[in-house]
Amino acid sequence: MLAALLAGPDAVIATGGGAVLDSGNRRLLADGGFVVYLRAGVPAQLQRLERDRTRPLLAVGDRETTLRRLADERGPLYADVADFAFDTTALSTPEAAKRLAAMLEAEWRGHPAGPRAEPAA
Repeated sequence: MLAALLAGPDAVIATGGGAVLDSGNRRLLADGGFVVYLRAGVPAQLQRLERDRTRPLLAVGDRETTLRRLADERGPLYADVADFAFDTTALSTPEAAKRLAAMLEAEWRGHPAGPRAEPAA
């Protein structure tokens, strides 16, 4: 599915946290798109997910321990394929979207080829 989406028209694709665990997916992401790694600290994640009971990985055991384990496991993988990392810890969803859009627009201004012209740090 990821390969098909990346081969299609330009789009924003939210992969979900587990997609990065597969080395083939990481290769597809690194080669086929501009990857933004949205980070949030574990305390912020706990607060945001306080009422969410739909996530199977958080349905058993201690949620904080699980989130820390997932961050330790997945964080370096996302950091490795990301063109841009953006910390959303202190931001609401609308505020994060607005700030990220402004930052990316400023970064890409003057680059006619788009985001791959010069990857953001």
